[in-house]
Amino acid sequence: IALADANNGTVLMMHALPLVPWEQQADLYEPYKERLSKLVSEDLPHGCKIDFTVQFNLAAPAILSVAEENQADLIVMGVHHAPFPKIDAHLPGTTATEVIANASCPILTVCG
Repeated sequence: IALADANNGTVLMMHALPLVPWEQQADLYEPYKERLSKLVSEDLPHGCKIDFTVQFNLAAPAILSVAEENQADLIVMGVHHAPFPKIDAHLPGTTATEVIANASCPILTVCG
């Protein structure tokens, strides 16, 4: 958020939910969007725009399509749920590897 704020940018926070039947997607969209919004402290001073979206797709295709649609300049993705977060971006078959290999902008992976 600080990086976007310093560069007059926009932050788009996204959560991907794979394999959700389309009949259930409308019921899940708002609760997950609300969970995302709670990740940003209300008292955090910032002037950048922050948007939230929920995608019903596998993580890598969702990240790549949303980044392309929004002409992202940078993708920041957490790898804290990865079995080996420090090397996750280098292991074949991981979400991070697929995003890094196919994104049209830089990727910053964050472990924590």
